[in-house]
Amino acid sequence: MKLSSGIYGLIRRFSDKEAIKILADAGFDGFDLTISYGSEAEKSLENDYMKYAEEIKQYANSLGIECVQAHAPQPSREDGEYYDKIVRAIELAAYVGAKIIVVHPIKDEGDGFQWQKQSLFEKNMRFYKSLIPYAEKYNIKIAIENIYSFDKRRNVVVSSVCSHGDEFSEYIDVLNSEYIVACVDTGHAALVSDSAQNLLRILGKRVQALHVHDVDCVGDNHTLPYTRLLDWDDICKTLAEVGYEGCFNYEAGNFYSRYMEDDFIPVAAKFAEQVGRSLIRKIERFRH
Repeated sequence: MKLSSGIYGLIRRFSDKEAIKILADAGFDGFDLTISYGSEAEKSLENDYMKYAEEIKQYANSLGIECVQAHAPQPSREDGEYYDKIVRAIELAAYVGAKIIVVHPIKDEGDGFQWQKQSLFEKNMRFYKSLIPYAEKYNIKIAIENIYSFDKRRNVVVSSVCSHGDEFSEYIDVLNSEYIVACVDTGHAALVSDSAQNLLRILGKRVQALHVHDVDCVGDNHTLPYTRLLDWDDICKTLAEVGYEGCFNYEAGNFYSRYMEDDFIPVAAKFAEQVGRSLIRKIERFRH
């Protein structure tokens, strides 16, 4: 199983190329290209984005690291500026080498998901169906992610689109395309009083991508496994049980970017790589 990491936390401090080099030097097999959060990759979508794609592809190849997946711009919309950016991001990610790009579902704004559940389902079916031809054209899979909303009235995280396994499975099954798969975010599941293990067991082979990070079950901490409250033995056991075959991909950028000095971050990245290898070995032991 390959070990990869998103670059989001690193690009708060460094350029995209510098972030990729930090991961390559630390021994990661691959990286998850952040085409969102105002990154260089997202900004390139407004200009000559394929020039950016060529530069990143050649640079990563020179370091011996591959782009294994990507994250599309947010928020998702059925049309307009963000829709166009998502389409361009699909092309960019595929050219750099990603096999999967995570595209968030269209979501509520924390003002009552249950009241909007059916309308959001219909919007998302139109939205993802419209993207399938682009996924086919560029030969890249689109991964739907389990997400959450935030109820500002009560100051709490609440369930949203695909937060739970049964609904998530329905989205994948109704779309019924080899180009639509599931990405399980381990932390998001815990934030809505569920678990990554439960989602993995319900979704099974639909899961082809991961966003691996730890949380305290209150905030979306996005930090390294073993630093908060998730049960990593059980998560690894479940990944083995369901026969997960994708990359073990971190989305733990806050581990790097919150408090550490720049010159210490390569050391932290190497430690994160060693933790990841340990977790992969644990998954393999559970398989056998």
